[in-house]
Amino acid sequence: MAESVQACEEVSQELYHAIVKSKLLSVQEIKLLAVKRRAFEQGIKMPSSDAEEQYIRYISYDWDLMEMIQRRRDKAEEMDPERLNRSRNVAMMFGNNINHLFKDLLDRFPNNLKNWALYLDFCRKMKMHKASFDLVEKLIKIHSDKPIAFAFAAEWTLMRKHSYELARTYLLQGLHSHRDSHDLYLELLKNELEFTTMLKQKYASEDAADKDNLKDDLIRGVNCKLVYEDARATLGMNSKTAPLYKSMVEMMKKYPFTREFQTDIIR
Repeated sequence: MAESVQACEEVSQELYHAIVKSKLLSVQEIKLLAVKRRAFEQGIKMPSSDAEEQYIRYISYDWDLMEMIQRRRDKAEEMDPERLNRSRNVAMMFGNNINHLFKDLLDRFPNNLKNWALYLDFCRKMKMHKASFDLVEKLIKIHSDKPIAFAFAAEWTLMRKHSYELARTYLLQGLHSHRDSHDLYLELLKNELEFTTMLKQKYASEDAADKDNLKDDLIRGVNCKLVYEDARATLGMNSKTAPLYKSMVEMMKKYPFTREFQTDIIR
């Protein structure tokens, strides 16, 4: 932690001088910035859980300042190349400091999944694509004991990478460790239903002769049926699992292509 805090303090000193040279903040704003950041830097040194809130507030403060400076730079009617370059450096330094803070935050307080979500959002906005993928992998490794971590990874993958295949991989990894997780079965079924819908739209114009047997099975939604059957085989039928199967059937009813095997499932 000490090394990370020191890095933040060094960035703060450089950032202070860069902001002065950029002339994007008034003298009063710069003084307030110095006071605020000094207080935050002291706050994150706290040994207790109070430091977690200080990290979030510090990150939020720097994030808002970075966006404000970018807006002021964009609105400036005329800006010489040297000043423009300085303003870009300021934004980059803010981003680097936020990155340091997030890394330290997750090292000290890894159990709060909201912090991981915030960091992933930051990576997305900063277009740090590889860093975000590595972060998801780290999340699963650290929180492999929590089914929600795999569900979160799958959801993020769909939202940011639009990859049903990778989302399926995360969910299957989760079910390998948490075979009795109802939530993971529901997420996997949802993934397969949406994946099948995408395939049907993609290959709607193809002739039957151009489709191989595997693709044809996928388009018919065989994977969806397999998810349901695996849940039944693994969990059995009892008062605790009945609500899960009911939810799965209700979910499938929203997709017309499941009608041909709904009868077999309900039987």
